[in-house]
Amino acid sequence: MENQSQISASTTGHWALNFINQPSVTNPDHPNEVPNPSASRTVVLHPDFCFDNILIAIQIEGTLFNVHKYQLAKSEVFSDMFKMPKPEGNAPVEGSSLEHPIVLKGVTASDFASLLTVLYASHFSDDQPTPEAPLIIPAFRLAQMFNFSKLRKYLLPLVEKNLEDVDKIVLSREFDIQEWLVPAHVRLCQRQQPLSGEEANKLGVQSTLIIMRMHEQHRTLAWEWSIPEAP
Repeated sequence: MENQSQISASTTGHWALNFINQPSVTNPDHPNEVPNPSASRTVVLHPDFCFDNILIAIQIEGTLFNVHKYQLAKSEVFSDMFKMPKPEGNAPVEGSSLEHPIVLKGVTASDFASLLTVLYASHFSDDQPTPEAPLIIPAFRLAQMFNFSKLRKYLLPLVEKNLEDVDKIVLSREFDIQEWLVPAHVRLCQRQQPLSGEEANKLGVQSTLIIMRMHEQHRTLAWEWSIPEAP
C-alpha cells in the first residue's frame, strides 16, 4: 500500500503532518512491539536547522537592514549587546523594529552588505563556494571588527590570497596579523620595480625607508654575484 499523509490541527493550534501506513520501527529485542505514536516524548531543537526568526533592524548611513538575530549572534559584539538589560517601562528596544533600529557608525552600508552576503552564504564547509573577490576584504574587516570568529577564520586565507603585498602590510597592521609582515616586506624588497608613490603613501615612511634600503642592498648583492671572477 502506498504511503499517505494526513494534515490536522492540534488543540494547541499547531498544524501536524501525520504519515500513515509507514513501516514501523520495531525494537529488535521485542519485534512484535510497535511504538505508540501518542506516547509522550521530549521535543528538542535541531542544532543546525531550527532557526530563530527574530529580525534585528540596523541602520547604517541612510540604509536600513533587517537581519536575523541568530546570524548576528555569531558575533561576540552583537551577542553581548543582546544580553544587555531591556529599557524600563514601555520604551522600545533598539533594533526591535524598522522605526527603532540599532544605529551603527564608523561602518559603510556597502561593507555591511558584503558581510551579510558572505555570512548568509557561508556554511564553513570544504565544498563552500568561494565568495566573490570584491566581497572578501570588506567582509573580513567587519568580521574582525565585530568579532565573528568563525567567519574571520574562514576568510583569513582568502584575504591573504587576494591581497597584494603592500595591502597585506597595511591590513596586518590594522588587525595585528604578524605572520604577514616579514614575508610581505621581503617580497617587496626582492621585486624588480621600486615602490610607486601610491604604494609608499599606503605603507608610510618607516616601511618605505626599510624596503628602499633593503631593495638597494638586494640589488647590490645581486650585481656583485653577477661579476665574473678574474682568471
